[in-house]
Amino acid sequence: MDSTPVEQPDFSAVASGLRLAAEHLARCPNIPALDAGAELMRRMDMMLEQQRLLSEQQGLLSEQQRLFSEQQRLLSAKIDSVIISNRNAAVRHENSIVVSGNMPLAPLYDLRTGEEIAECPGTLAQLEALAAPQVAELLRRVGEPVPRGHEERKRKLKQAFGDYHLGGDRLEPEEILRLTRQILQATASLHEAGFAHGDMSGANIVFTTSNMASLSRDDFFDVVGAPETANLLTADGSLPNPELPRQLIRKIEWDNWTDEMEEDIRLVDLGESFQFESAPSALAQPSALRAPETFFSGKFDHRVDLWRIYSMIFASYPFQYLGDDDILIAQMIGFVEKLPSEWEERWHQMSKAPGRRLPTRE
Repeated sequence: MDSTPVEQPDFSAVASGLRLAAEHLARCPNIPALDAGAELMRRMDMMLEQQRLLSEQQGLLSEQQRLFSEQQRLLSAKIDSVIISNRNAAVRHENSIVVSGNMPLAPLYDLRTGEEIAECPGTLAQLEALAAPQVAELLRRVGEPVPRGHEERKRKLKQAFGDYHLGGDRLEPEEILRLTRQILQATASLHEAGFAHGDMSGANIVFTTSNMASLSRDDFFDVVGAPETANLLTADGSLPNPELPRQLIRKIEWDNWTDEMEEDIRLVDLGESFQFESAPSALAQPSALRAPETFFSGKFDHRVDLWRIYSMIFASYPFQYLGDDDILIAQMIGFVEKLPSEWEERWHQMSKAPGRRLPTRE
């Protein structure tokens, strides 16, 4: 039997170790939980994301403010342009009596600054003597296109100054009254028959040419020039339906006709005409000639012809259309005073709609 002594446990050391273990185990609740650390990181990520979104929102707000300021600037520029255009329209009306070279011309206003143009010619003779660069500069300042040729530029400038025909020729007051009476008589005849024309404009009023009524077709074209034609084709190059015309015909420009004092007028183009009891829901109207009821009530009748006739008698469109209905209506209010009471609520809604910044006039 092996007599080597075996080491015995040291119970004092065991007791001491157990006490140390118990002491440290008691501190375990003080250890931070792993989930709490993850939650802390998640919240930090959320705060960073919110800060990023806030920065983006601030950037969008700044961009919206910039766009709003730009819209306000453009709207203000449009209104200013309308005001200046109306001033120049009044100048053209004042200059409409100019028929000789020594009669004074009223000056136009600069479309960019609104100021009277100091360099404007004082008479028609001075306008005729302007050099090509001067004519081009004046056209730019009144917002007119600048043609290539000098003579065409002067033609354009004369129209900008007085809206009169080249050479200063204008209809005499007696002829204006005679032709106005004929327009009204023709319209009254249509209305008495229960029809509205629907598309009254200068383009649809023509003079008769009784002095050429007996000419042959070839002789007539020798005088006015042969019309330009083009075959009408569909997008794929095939012929159109039988109901459509085979050709498009450009209208003839005939500047040498001077028989307005002997000839009468006729209404043409009844493509938009309608019977009183079956008015259409819409008309193909030039923007500046739209009757006010088409804005407010959405309904109209034969009386749209009367509004359009007024515009023609006035000699030019009395209103400037720049793409915004509210500006056009505001001009109407300024010209014919208040709207009918049944339209005022609709106008109030239109002027307060998003993007509308033009107040009504009282």
